[in-house]
Amino acid sequence: MDGLGVDFFKNRVEEYLNLTPLEVESKIDQLERGPGFVSEEKKQLLTTCAPTNKLRLYVEVNEMFAEMQDVRKSFVLIANYYHKKFLEMVAVETGQGLDNLWLYTYTELINAINDRNFISQNEISKRKQIIVEVESKDEQVVLSGDGAQFFHDHIHEEVTVTNRFSGLIAQAGVARGIVKLVFKSEDISKVEAGDILVSSMTRPEMTTAMNRAAAFVTDEGGITSHAAIISRELKKPCIIGTKIATQVLKDGDLVEVDADKGVVRIINSGKKVRIFEKLFTRQYSLITVEYWYKAEHDGLLTLTQGEFFFNPLFICDPKTGVSVYYDVNNPATDPKKLVEYFRNHKQRFWEIAEQYKKDCHKLEVLLEAATVGDAIKIFEIMSKDIWPVIAVTIILGADTENPDLKDIAKIAVQLRYDSDKLEVAVALKFKELLKERFPEDVSETDFISYEELLSGKFKDDELSKRKLGYIYFEGKIQKEKGVSIFADELDIVFRDTNANVNNSNEYDLQFSTSGYDILLLDTIFNNKDSYGEVDYIVLYADDITNAYLSPLGFIEARGIGKKLLDDDFFAELIKTSEWLDEELKKYNELTLTDKNIHSEWNKRLELNNKFGRLYRYYEPQFEQELEKCILGYISEDLLADVLTRSKFDEITEPLVRKYVERLDLMGKMKMRLHKDLERFATYAEFEKYVAEKNNLPINIVGAMRIKEFEEAINGHLVVDLEDLKKRLNGSVFVREGGVWNLYFGGKFLFWKNEIQNTIRKEIRGNSAYPGTAIGRVVIHLSWTDVTEIKEGEVLVTGMTNPQMIPMLQKASAIITDEGGITCHAAIIARELKKPCIVGTKSATQILKGGDLVEVDASNGTVKILERSKK
Repeated sequence: MDGLGVDFFKNRVEEYLNLTPLEVESKIDQLERGPGFVSEEKKQLLTTCAPTNKLRLYVEVNEMFAEMQDVRKSFVLIANYYHKKFLEMVAVETGQGLDNLWLYTYTELINAINDRNFISQNEISKRKQIIVEVESKDEQVVLSGDGAQFFHDHIHEEVTVTNRFSGLIAQAGVARGIVKLVFKSEDISKVEAGDILVSSMTRPEMTTAMNRAAAFVTDEGGITSHAAIISRELKKPCIIGTKIATQVLKDGDLVEVDADKGVVRIINSGKKVRIFEKLFTRQYSLITVEYWYKAEHDGLLTLTQGEFFFNPLFICDPKTGVSVYYDVNNPATDPKKLVEYFRNHKQRFWEIAEQYKKDCHKLEVLLEAATVGDAIKIFEIMSKDIWPVIAVTIILGADTENPDLKDIAKIAVQLRYDSDKLEVAVALKFKELLKERFPEDVSETDFISYEELLSGKFKDDELSKRKLGYIYFEGKIQKEKGVSIFADELDIVFRDTNANVNNSNEYDLQFSTSGYDILLLDTIFNNKDSYGEVDYIVLYADDITNAYLSPLGFIEARGIGKKLLDDDFFAELIKTSEWLDEELKKYNELTLTDKNIHSEWNKRLELNNKFGRLYRYYEPQFEQELEKCILGYISEDLLADVLTRSKFDEITEPLVRKYVERLDLMGKMKMRLHKDLERFATYAEFEKYVAEKNNLPINIVGAMRIKEFEEAINGHLVVDLEDLKKRLNGSVFVREGGVWNLYFGGKFLFWKNEIQNTIRKEIRGNSAYPGTAIGRVVIHLSWTDVTEIKEGEVLVTGMTNPQMIPMLQKASAIITDEGGITCHAAIIARELKKPCIVGTKSATQILKGGDLVEVDASNGTVKILERSKK
């Protein structure tokens, strides 16, 4: 109980005193709503899995046992606390040490208190080494010394030496890491990020270590044990009830916890493990990887006169890009050595800085008219002169608070800034040279090596293997080995300290826009036949609306989207969409009076409901089932190429061709529905009428829900004005039990925090039209307003619409959060022939107006070159 002393509670009180009222409300709401979330998740699982009545009964009984166990444990902890307090009093009264009193039986303790009959110091010493208590119905025997050891050896099951053992699965998943045995409070600090926590059984005080660990393994426990419950909350692999984990494993062992199969495998025992930590994932070509490695290994050694080098490791996954790792437990590559070197050789840094500027200029001149024949010079300059200095500037530029190196750090930051564009220019030039060298294989350029560029030859089978993924380590390409086999052979552990293991991809942004208000959102999400049929979390604040699909929402969206495969349904959808398009064109602004307000309101609601029911089928998430059928026959690259360049002749399978043409038609139909949409995608005229009738500010009226608004039409205010004001500071729509509830204040903050933890931190999306561009970011989220944009700037938005075409014509590139390859942005980009990346999910939340970015729409990536200083 030492961990819960006065200092613990004092620190917690001080921590909470610094919270804002809204943050306090949010934390309270988290505690109150936690059980409700679990209950709702259980209901969904029972509905989805449809268990038998017998299985349902088992679930209910198991829940009862879990609750009883919590109650039991709470009483045990309370009893332990008071038992310790009691022994402390006895220690003072009798003069015996507290450590000694812990070793007394109940009878011996009574004798010590009443008769001062104490156990001998010799016996205490033996018991501290080993103690065995044997109880039967009639007697209690305490053994120590040789007797206890004999008894222990006789009954203790001898564990066979093994490198593989199993247990029960508490939470599925696979993790690799270094074993840290945790038995007592002092062991908790041993556990570092990515380690495997191994214990006989976890306890509440271990929770901080469990947050850091990659997985848990225990000797004891069942599916309602502490380890099992915490692992499910943290979504971390956990194997329980192994019986022997703490006897087989040792601190420092490298193991794989395969909680999908319930197996723990020792990869090595007692050997030195190499830990490689992930820096980031980007789209890099193999040639970039090659000169990166050569520069940071050989180049840095030369630059620091043999004192320092890096040993980067690259893992290429074609779906995500190249992940860059550095070894963090190798003293030879510790960045502190580099800092120390330049602390002792400051003049060396100034010489390097002057030469670096000259080398950059030389490279810039070379790049202007470079041909394939210049590839050797470019590669050598990058690997020997430019990139090694970039590595130095990154390390020294991060140490701006060091008084010994403050002047160097300032110049290092400037040099790093100046090099950003050069890095991009070199990468683009190599891509250009590769396309020139291999015109028939332009899609393969990211996988062709430097030597192959020089020779003009490559083996098809080699390239095909690399395209499936490769590992580049210590100057060699590993193609056929999987990451696991490679890691096993070299005793390597890979860690991603930035990964969010708790909630990865739990919520996915569907749309982000401004110009909506709570009233409009309520009509959208309370219509059970449209978006209200799908599970979202909708956040509204500062006139910005972000709608996120939950995991359940994805399932529901794809289920609805299956109808697009039906010929009759699709024909009816297009027919109805054409009718709706004509109706929207006829719609004009209204002059509302007391006589027509009700009829016009009902007419508008009906039109909105019809639009929502149709338009959802044109959203990417609902189209996924249709795309899934197409991609079962052709590649995503070919699909994008067909839609981008109208190469339908390349698809010979009639069914696939039909579905691709269907997808293309839906993209064009979506554009038609967008046009003239602003005439009815707002309730401004109705809100103005209600505001004047009730003498209210119009923005307050926009914070009403449907029923509240309809009462206000009649002059009845049924909602507190203060609550309406609070809604404008931040509100959230949540579907609970089939009903859409609106929350604000602390509950809004809770959901905002929940979702922000799942937002993807890198900007990647789907290429809608290939090409590259560099420019300053302009953020636009309004549905109807026009944002000022200059020629060459990069437009970043939730999703484009026809009103934005003047902006799109000026933009050098287009980036959207939402959309697929048939969305409005994609179609316009193809018409304007401008680089376009759609479906990034988080671009408007990561980028800020004024940021300088490189848009590589050929690879679907956005790189931030410079953050805005605004």
